[in-house]
Amino acid sequence: MAGNTIFPSSNGERDAYRKTVLRNFTNLMTLLAVAHLATFSKVHIRKQKLALRRLSSGEQKSLTAAPEPGLEPVQGHNAPPFPRPPRDSPIMVALTWVTQ
Repeated sequence: MAGNTIFPSSNGERDAYRKTVLRNFTNLMTLLAVAHLATFSKVHIRKQKLALRRLSSGEQKSLTAAPEPGLEPVQGHNAPPFPRPPRDSPIMVALTWVTQ
């Protein structure tokens, strides 16, 4: 059998095959990175336009707005940027049980 048709047999063929695989992988990663950045910037631009529209219409989100019903605010310098779920919620019960 002179050579396998699926895998390259000589060193030169092997090097060319590796270069092709590496080039294809690099091209794929570049394409994915560009697509990700394009999606991110499109979403970011959309959010900026919405914020500008809100500002121009006089609508503003109050920074001191009351928390949603059922959610208690967290106090302190290391408070998360979102309200904590109620203490009797299943996730809080599980976290309390696991951390004891």
